[in-house]
Amino acid sequence: MLGRHFQCPASFHCLAIAPSVVFKVNTIKDQTDPAGSATMSLRDAIHRADAARRPATITFDSKVFAKVQTIKAHCDGFQLDANHFGLITVTGPRRADRRCIWRQ
Repeated sequence: MLGRHFQCPASFHCLAIAPSVVFKVNTIKDQTDPAGSATMSLRDAIHRADAARRPATITFDSKVFAKVQTIKAHCDGFQLDANHFGLITVTGPRRADRRCIWRQ
């Protein structure tokens, strides 16, 4: 069961929501890296977020994405839909002069 149980009145069932886990994309390559690798692609981050079994956030390394970058997906694209235990939030690199664009 997700979360931890706390002492609650008999008429309530309390459940603590697990904190969000963060996955930081640090490459523009569309690849799958082995577990424990220092490299995290967007594909890796999505797969790990889907499997997290709790809320997840995908962010982008500020050094790698200091300038405008394009991540070109393989023909199968990216799909966020398997994490039934919490939201997956994707937070793109932010600067006043840039925006993050998702194209399919």
